[in-house]
Order: sequence, then structure tokens, then C-alpha cells
Amino acid sequence: MEHLDEDLEDNNTEWDLDQVLTELGFGRYQIKNLILFGFLMMFANLFPLSFTLTTADLQYRCLIPECETSETAKLQFIPSWIQDAVPFRDSEPWKCKRYKPLANTTFHHPEECIVSFSPEEVENCKEWVFATDEVTIVNEFGILCENRKWQLSMIGTINNIGQFLGIPLFGVFSDWFGRKPVVIICSLMSAVFGISRGFSSSYFMFTIFEFSDSFFGGVTYSIAFIMGIELVNPEKRPWAVLAVQIFYPFGAVFMGCIAWYFQNWRKLLIVSYCPGLLFILYFWIIPESVRWLHMKGKYAETNAILQNIAKSNNVKLSKKCPENPRRTAKFDSVKEEKFIWKPFVEAFQKKDIFIQLINCSWCWFAVNLVYYGISINSVELVGNKYMNFILTSLVEVPAVIFAVIMLDRIKRRTSQSSAFILSGLTCIISEFIPPDMLVLKMCIYLTSKLLITCSFSIIYVYSAEMFPTNLRSSFSGIASTFGRIGSMIAPQAILFKILLGNHAPALIFGIVAMSAGGLAITFPETFNKKLEDTDGSTHWDLDEALKDLKFGSFHIRILFLVGLLSMFSGMFPLSFTLTAGDLDYRCLVPECENANKSELQYMPSWIRKAVPFKHEKPWKCKRFKPSSKAEFSGNECRTSFNPHEEKDCDKWVFATDEVTIVKEFGIFCEYRKWKLSLLGTINNIGQFLGISLFGMISDRFGRKTVLILCAVTASICGVCRGFSTSYILFAFLEFLGAFFASAIFMTSTTLAIEFVNIKKRPLAVTIINVFFPIGSAIMGCLAWYFRNWRKLLIVSHFPALLFILYFWLIPESVRWLYTKGYIAEVNAVIKNMPGSNNIELSEKSTQRKNSVKCQTSDEDDKKQKKLVPLFNALRKRHILFRLIRCTFLWVTCTLIYYGLSINSVELIGNKYLNFILTCSIDIPAIILTGVILNKIKRRQFQSLSFFLTGIGCIVSELIPTNMIILKLAFYLTSKFAITIAFTIIYVYTAEMFPTEVRQTLSATASTIGRTGSMIAPHTILLKDVFGTYATAVLFGVVSILAGCLATTLPETLNKKLPDTIEQAKFKDDS
Repeated sequence: MEHLDEDLEDNNTEWDLDQVLTELGFGRYQIKNLILFGFLMMFANLFPLSFTLTTADLQYRCLIPECETSETAKLQFIPSWIQDAVPFRDSEPWKCKRYKPLANTTFHHPEECIVSFSPEEVENCKEWVFATDEVTIVNEFGILCENRKWQLSMIGTINNIGQFLGIPLFGVFSDWFGRKPVVIICSLMSAVFGISRGFSSSYFMFTIFEFSDSFFGGVTYSIAFIMGIELVNPEKRPWAVLAVQIFYPFGAVFMGCIAWYFQNWRKLLIVSYCPGLLFILYFWIIPESVRWLHMKGKYAETNAILQNIAKSNNVKLSKKCPENPRRTAKFDSVKEEKFIWKPFVEAFQKKDIFIQLINCSWCWFAVNLVYYGISINSVELVGNKYMNFILTSLVEVPAVIFAVIMLDRIKRRTSQSSAFILSGLTCIISEFIPPDMLVLKMCIYLTSKLLITCSFSIIYVYSAEMFPTNLRSSFSGIASTFGRIGSMIAPQAILFKILLGNHAPALIFGIVAMSAGGLAITFPETFNKKLEDTDGSTHWDLDEALKDLKFGSFHIRILFLVGLLSMFSGMFPLSFTLTAGDLDYRCLVPECENANKSELQYMPSWIRKAVPFKHEKPWKCKRFKPSSKAEFSGNECRTSFNPHEEKDCDKWVFATDEVTIVKEFGIFCEYRKWKLSLLGTINNIGQFLGISLFGMISDRFGRKTVLILCAVTASICGVCRGFSTSYILFAFLEFLGAFFASAIFMTSTTLAIEFVNIKKRPLAVTIINVFFPIGSAIMGCLAWYFRNWRKLLIVSHFPALLFILYFWLIPESVRWLYTKGYIAEVNAVIKNMPGSNNIELSEKSTQRKNSVKCQTSDEDDKKQKKLVPLFNALRKRHILFRLIRCTFLWVTCTLIYYGLSINSVELIGNKYLNFILTCSIDIPAIILTGVILNKIKRRQFQSLSFFLTGIGCIVSELIPTNMIILKLAFYLTSKFAITIAFTIIYVYTAEMFPTEVRQTLSATASTIGRTGSMIAPHTILLKDVFGTYATAVLFGVVSILAGCLATTLPETLNKKLPDTIEQAKFKDDS
């Protein structure tokens, strides 16, 4: 190999990595790695929604000791006498209130209760009877009654706080140290903390592990996604998006199925997270992002990977693809390493990049809020909550496919905007559909999830395409971090119902999604454009090299490995939904039942006489005062109660054996329910803080290192969370988990897209994205199976420790290596890529790689030293406005996506099934996104997905509750749409920003977008405050606004990723 200076002096031809990737094609190498990235994506979908199942509220009522005894093995939840003893709300016994008995009596008959109660006196419950044996933290930690319901939604917030903090941090790490090590380590840490969460002994401990899990796992998705799209050329980008993202919903589906099977939150966490420990093998399986390696100047590694791709794909590179990539400008990588903030200073000095970052952050907020809001609320839908969750997860599969089709054929701006707007509309519409029209309501809800999933898929691609390689993870992490605010809020959607009314969450999700769609319209177009590597002059065309190498087994292997990180990152954002899920319980009525009995009936025949009902369920924390002495025999209660006088509960009877932190940490009653939704906010705060930080670190030290470290750390935090002994410890670990995990998905996405050429970028994104919902579904399945939050966390997070192996399995991003001046490493990666793909670089690519343009201007050298890419980028008006619009779209995606996911456990029916469905719907959404990603303009695709999400959210809410299937169908449609929007926004964001600041600006938009995921956990509370329609209307309106805004974004379909800030400027349509 010739000396770098000699190459610079003797050659003036630029070396185009996108040209090389295009020549390398899309073959076995790409497919293999995209599948590996997909597993990361699938695992990444466990933590975002696991809290929906582990913290799912249960059906319970006050135990009426005058009519039943807690010593009874199995108490009836709705006995014949229950309406005489318990007030009813919405055709269900009030959970924490009961009527006072008129006299102290006992019961003597197992089926009758002769005690009289005063309907004018209501008292609190002391013990509870649960409708089922399901165990979430609600009954295990005693998180009963409406005044404590905040503790359940707080888990979701804590989860997203962890993501909020972790995604930017590990995004920076992935840009500094490489995608591969960061995504592996973060996945492993997420698995560890997820498993640990399954052993939590208190609400605090559960919260700490929830935070830690999401902190590390949050970045798995983004890094796996970026690794996928960085592996292919722009033309294959939609297929890369599809290949990666299609795995994502399966994570949630898997989790939902496990939750349904076990119905114990501990088993759910342990079983779902344990496979994540296998990601340690990724150190030897997946390569580093060829773009990152190229951007970092590691030309030997870049060349090795490209040669490996060529060999694997059986392609011979033309003479246009040189063997030795070189930087064109005089660039001392060693000196640059000493000033780690240089790229950020230059990028932020570009006004256009700065605005781009702000816009992207809002879009991240929206997509997080809506996506997780829909997913979390799926367990609250009418019907089987497990089925609802599974459907909400499964709808992501067609959403991903649809998003890929849109990314392939529609401009990024259009795709992102439409996905947001339609997601917001469907979200609002689903809320106003009468509950008796269950099928229609569910269909619209699923449509909203589908559309927000599309938006999520698009935003990942879009974010990665908008920013340059050396700042791609950082900026993507920043945007994703702000987006985690949305996922922080998503768990609180349940509280929104209480505070703002039943319609509040849907309204919030809809409005946010639509607003993000409107903002997405202002994004620069990145469709079929090259990934930007730096903000300097044009260098070796990496996209040409990737195109020359084609798409082969190398890319497939990398995308598959990174997809596993994405799958793991899909576990922690919603794990609090399962671990901190509210339970069905009621006051134990000592006058009618014996608390010493191993199993009490949740709905005994006398329950209505002793406990007030609320929504046709026993009031959780109130019961009627007895008016006579306790008198009961068997299942009969003859004690009289005063229905006009209520008293608080002392003990509780749970409907199921499910164990969440509600039961274990004693977070009972409505006045404590905020603690549950707070966990969701804490989770998203962790993501909010982590995304930007790790995004910058990944731009500085590389995608690989940040990705692995974050994954492993998030795994550890998740496992530790399973051993939490208190609510505080649980919340702290929830924060830490989210903090580290927040960078996994963003960095994975960045690493993925930097490995592929333009045409394969959507496919890489799809592969990464599809793994994410798989992680959520896996979390739901584990929660269903174990129904024990401790086991759920431990089993789901423990396997992620295996991501430590990714240090030897995946390469660094060749774009990152290139922009950082790691010439030897770039050469090594490129050599490895053709070798793996059985392809040789073409003569054109070889010449381009060996002959680069050199700028020797002293003025340019001074400017290069003076300015730093990040600030230089944000000084550019087009970049700054792009960031602002993209940020709103991210906020919409996170708000609606996580809002739908979190609220899925509140749907009618099996909450585990609802959660699994809500997560599984991501799979078709991601697949669809990947299929049509390069066929629909990004702008149209993004906008359409938002519109569909908004419509689905609103329509599903309007469908009557008795039309369960229809209602769930629309709910899943909304999740399907927001998943598409989320998928598109990833691609769109990545395509809009130059390589040098791509990860940073994408992380920025995603970070700000995390405000949506922070809000999502609290959307449940909107129904209580503003009515049942509040959440759906919110989601619908926001989604529609996001869809409108998405139409203003620049088109990026089939355009090369911009390598410089100046190259990013042409992406804005004139």
C-alpha cells in the first residue's frame, strides 16, 4: 500500500464509497449481516414496551370480609352479591372502594352474602380480590388503587428517561469508538439489567433496573439500524431498512407471547432478556460499519470489508473502485482525535444542519410518543390484553414492509410527513369509535400503530441520511434523545385518561403525530442520495464503492447482527409497561373473606354488596363500611354493608397471580398510579439524555464500540432491575437501562446504512427496524408466560450480555473510518467486504478509492482547524431547519408509537395479547416500509404514514367498545402506520444530514423526539382527566400535524448520502 501523502499528491480522482457499495451490489454478505442486525433490532424492542406488560394494571376489587374470606383458595371476582357491597364504575367493581356494612357480621355460605351495606357510605379497601391469576408489579408490589396508578405509568417514563439519556451518549460513543462495540455492549448490558429487573424485590429496585435497561438498550435500535443502512448503497437502502426493521416488531411479539403464556412479570423479563446475552458472539460475527471505518480513516479495515463483500457477493470490482481509499483533504486524524468536539462545532455552525437537527428531534419526539403510546395503551384496549399487545406488535411487520416500499419509491419527505399525519388521524379516529364496535376500533388502532411504525422506520433512515458519518450517530442520538421525551410521556398516557378524560391520550398522540408530519415537510430530501461523510470537500465516493461491492453475505451478516441489537433495544423502551403494569385488584373484605386463605375469589357473589364498582369492576381501594358484625361461611357473606359510607382498604385481593411492581412494591390505588406512569417518563428521560451523548461519542470513537458497550451495560442494568428491592432502586435502574440502551437502535441504524449503498439503504433500515418490534413482542411473550416482572427482566435482558462478542463479530462503519482518516482500517474493511461477498471492486471504484482529491489551501486548513463540524453544520440554515422539522417528527413518532404500545395493555381483552399484537404489527409495518421504501418518495411516504396513524388513532377511539375486534384492528392499524413513520424517519433523518454529523444530528432529533416517549407513558392518565378520547385525539392531531410538516422535507429517495455539509445543502428542493 502506498503512503497516504503519496496518494494525496499523485491522485486527484475522488474515491466514492457509495459508488463502491453500488458496484458491490446487494448479496449474501449484506443479507447475512442485515439479519444479524435484525436480531439486535428484535432484542431492542423488548425494553421499550416490556413495562407495558410488567406494570400492566389488573382487574381487582376490595375483598369484602363480611361476605368472603381471604383464606379461600379462589375467590370469585364477580359474585352474585358484589353489587350490594361494592360500588361499580364503568360496569366493573370499584378497585379500592366498598360500601360500609350496616352491622358487623360474618358470612356462612360460599355463594350468598346476607350482610347489608350502606350504599351512601364508602370506605377504602384493606384487602383485594383479583379477577385473574396474572402477576404484574401491580399486585406483587401492591401498586393498587387510582391514587397509586401513577407509579405504573412512571415506569414507562423512567424507561424512556433511560433511553433519553442513553441514546445520545452511546450515539456519540458509536461515532467515536465504532458502531459495533457500542451496540454489542449496550445490548448485553440491556439484557443483564432486563434479567436483573426480573429479580427486583421492590418497586424502587424495579425502577432502577428499568432505567438501566433502557439506558443501555435504547441505542441498540439506532446503531443496528445505522449499521444496516451504512452497509448498502442508496438504491438498496430500502431493502436494508426492511431487512433490519422487519425483525423489530418480533421482539415485542415475542415478549407479548411470553407474557401471555406466563402471565408473570418476573418470568416474562427473565425469559425475554436471556437470549440477549448471546449478542456477546457478535464481536466475532458482525463487521464494523464500513462507512464509519472509512470516515475514521481506517482504510485498511474499510478495504478489507469491501473486499470481503465483493468476495461474498461474487462480484469483481471495476477499476473505478480503487483498493486503497484515501481522504482527499489534508487531514491529520491524530490531531483531530485530540479535539473531539471539532465536528460538533463545525456542524452547529451550519445553520441548516442545526435547524435540521431541531426538526428531526421533534419528529423523533412525536414518533416515540405515538409509537410507544399506542403500544403501551394496547394492553388497555377492550379484549385480551396479551392479544392486543401481540397484534399491536405484529402490525409493525406490514408497517415496516410498507415503510420500505415508501422509502424505495416515495421521497423521504413525503413518506415521513404522510406517515405522521395519517397516524395521527387514525389515532384520533380510533378513540371516537364506540367501544361496542370493537373490531373496527381495533383495526383503526392497529392502523395508527402501523403508520407510526412506518414513520418510525422512515425517521431512522431519514435521520441517518441527513447527517454526515462522523456525526451521524451523535446527531441521530441527539434527535433520538429528545424523541425519548415522547417515550417518557407515553407510559403516562394511562394517567392522561384519569386526569384529562378517556380521549386525552389518543388526542395527544394524534395531534403530536400530525404536527410532526407537518414539520417533516420542511426536511431536506435525501431519497437515493449518498450518505454524507464529512462537512468538507468531496472525497472518495464511498457510496460508489459500496455500490460496486454490491449487497452480499457480508451485509446480510452485519445487518442481522446489528438487527439483534435492535431487537434487544426493542425490549427496554416498553418493558416498564409490563413490569409496572397495573393489576386488577380490590379491597379484601375481612367481614366476608379470610385474608389468610391462599387463594381468594376476585369476584365472589357478594362482592357488589361490599365493594363499590367502577367501570364494571370492583373499586381498587375503597369498600363499603360494614353495618353489621362479620358473618360469613364458605363463599357466603351475610354481613350487611352501608353503600353510602366507604372506607379505605387495608389489604387487597388480586384478580390474577400476575406479579408486577404494583403488587410487590405496594403501588396500589389511583393516587399512587402516577408512580407507574412516572417510570415510563424516567425511562424516556434516560433515553433523552443518553441518545445525544452516545450519539456524539459514537461520532468520536466509532459506532461499533458505543453500540456494544451500551448494549452490554443496558443488559446489566436490566438484569439488576429484576433484583430491585424498592421502587426507588427500580426507577434508578430503569433510568440507567434506558440511558445506555437509548443509543443501541440509533447507532445500529447508522451502522447499517453506512455499510450499504444508496439503493440498499432502505433494506438495511428495514432489517434493523424489523428486529425492534420482535424484541418488544418477545418481551410481551415473556411477560405473558412468566407474569412476573422479575423473571421477565432477567430472562429478557440476560442474553444481551452476549453482545460483548460483537467486538469480534461486526466491523466498524467504513464511512466513519473514512471520515476520521483511518485509511488502513478502511482498506481492511473494504477488503473484507469483497472477500465476504465474493466480489472484486470494479476498476472505476478502485481508481476512485486510490485517487482522491486533495485540498491544500491554507485557508481551508485554517478553517478546518477553527471550525468544528457540528457547529459548522448548524450554522447552515438548511441543516438547522431540517433538524427542527425532523425533531418534531421524531417527537410525534415516539409519542404515538410508544403511546400506542403502552396503552395497548389498557385495551379490552388479554393485555399480553394486546401488547404482543401491538408490537407484532410493527413487523409487517417494517417489512412494508422496506419493500416500498425505494419506490415511494420519502416525503410522501413519511407524510402518508403520519396521516394514517392519526386517522387510525381517532377512528379506533370512536369505535364502540363492544366491537372489540374492529376497535383493535384500527388500533393496530394506527400502530402499523406509526411504525412505518418511525421506520421512515430513521432513514429520512440519516439521509438528510452529512456523514460527519449524521449520527450527532440524528441523535439530536431523536433525543428531542424522546420527549414524545416521555409523555407517552402519561397518556394513560389523560383519559382520567380529559376523558377516554383524549389520548386518541392527541395522537391523531399530532400525527396529522407531523404528516403535514413531513411534506416540507427535502426529498432523498435514490440520492446518495451527503458526505459534507455543502453536499447536504442540495437536498433541499428549490
